[in-house]
Amino acid sequence: MRIGEEEEPQKKKDTMVTLFENLDGEDEYKEGQKLCPTETSCVAVGIPGVILALLSGCAFSTASLFLLMADEGGVPNFEILFLGNIALLIEAVPGFLCLKYSIFAKDLIDTFLMITAGIGRAAADCFWFVSLSYIPLGTSTAINLGLAPIFTGILSAIVLKEKWGSFEVVVAHVNIVAFLLLKRPMILFGDLSPESDEDYEESFGFLLLGTFMACLSSFIQSIVTVTVRFLDERVNIFAVVFYQAFIAIIISPVVMNLIGTPVWDLDAMTAGICVGNVIAWTIANWAFYYALQIEKAATVSFLRNINVLVTLILDCIVWKVFPTVLDIIGGSHVLTGTIAVAMSACYSRRAEINNMSL
Repeated sequence: MRIGEEEEPQKKKDTMVTLFENLDGEDEYKEGQKLCPTETSCVAVGIPGVILALLSGCAFSTASLFLLMADEGGVPNFEILFLGNIALLIEAVPGFLCLKYSIFAKDLIDTFLMITAGIGRAAADCFWFVSLSYIPLGTSTAINLGLAPIFTGILSAIVLKEKWGSFEVVVAHVNIVAFLLLKRPMILFGDLSPESDEDYEESFGFLLLGTFMACLSSFIQSIVTVTVRFLDERVNIFAVVFYQAFIAIIISPVVMNLIGTPVWDLDAMTAGICVGNVIAWTIANWAFYYALQIEKAATVSFLRNINVLVTLILDCIVWKVFPTVLDIIGGSHVLTGTIAVAMSACYSRRAEINNMSL
């Protein structure tokens, strides 16, 4: 009995070791344990992942604002995507040169999965940008971000065995309702939609094609999210970002030249907007990948949707577009769901650490 009693706590400690694992994979469990001397501070252990996921959503909103401004300045979307991935790649290089990390995982299969995730992310971005050629931005965003937590929750439950209980199901439904109220796709809301529907009947085939591409982009991005969550338990984040950026740099220029012509002769204002987009976009990606090292994939996906609420605020400040009653109702749904998921993540982490200490 003594042997069994000694082994059980050891197993519990091992299952939680990745919470305090550094990028080299070294065990820092003892140092991490000091972060939680009391029950109150246990809640704080879940806060970094929540903050990073929220930061990712806020930065993504800022990047989207700069993207719209750059588009008005005549810069193609894929050119912005290309520049952003160059910045990501440059930021990942010091991890290999200074910290002496390797771009290869110890397991060949993990290296293959990192490359596959990079291809998937580039494909998801391409499908989403192409969908904007067939359906309005609001409709594409509602489809992409509204479905992402659903796809991610289902895949993470199957692949990662992450529990997705009744609470997450309720939040998922609230999330979908919020996006429908905020974006009001014209296929459902008709005249109440903020988007023009002049060519709706004439371009119904294009509408279906754009909707399919937005759904496909959301599904592929969910696969990438689950894959990164799976990999980050064994590989360092610099390797993950390296493959994501490097493969996108190869793919995006091809698509950029196929569907349009890049514009490199930019005025100072447009160049500054592009720089702002790149900075916000890289922050969004780094925060997202770090959050996946700490929190469940579905939790991170839900929390990132705070970008919808931030977008409403930015619209008021920058574009002087004030929210309607439906916008306020939808925004309140997003805020409620985000707070609920954040609190659930913190208290779940506290419960895990309390069980580990028993």
